[in-house]
Amino acid sequence: MASAKPTGVAKNAGRSTRAWKILRKSFYEECKAADRPCWLCTHPIDYGLVDTTDDRIFEPDHVYPVSLYPERAEDRENLRASHRGCNRRRGNDKTPLSIGILSRDWFKKNSKSE
Repeated sequence: MASAKPTGVAKNAGRSTRAWKILRKSFYEECKAADRPCWLCTHPIDYGLVDTTDDRIFEPDHVYPVSLYPERAEDRENLRASHRGCNRRRGNDKTPLSIGILSRDWFKKNSKSE
């Protein structure tokens, strides 16, 4: 028997509704003002990035994934600041374990060698 889907939840909630777009923008501004790091890897987020193909760009992460908890899709308390790449690697996993690289490795990778 198929499980029942929550009622009153838009099919595209947390992805393309008007309410989501407003929430996403205000959440971005809040995170940018506080210079919040990625909650998954703990490294800084460059809020000035505009290249949407760059995995380091800001992306709001749903602590409880939208595909599993559609009723929490537009819940402000369900959002965390993340890098696009970190968020995508985590996928539907409810627990962010072992995402990111050690800070010493990140520093080596991102520092300019002269």
